[in-house]
Amino acid sequence: MTQEEWQQSLSEWEDEGGSPSPTGEFVEVERDSNGNWVEKKNDGDLPDSS
Repeated sequence: MTQEEWQQSLSEWEDEGGSPSPTGEFVEVERDSNGNWVEKKNDGDLPDSS
């Protein structure tokens, strides 16, 4: 991934409601089958209450 692609991905993530700044905890994201950015779910994590 180039720097330009990374910046574009970051912009898309922010546009779709992702956190624009570090929250002290790194969150891995991936694209789902619809091409939307989704937070990667790690086994052992507690379910989101949102």
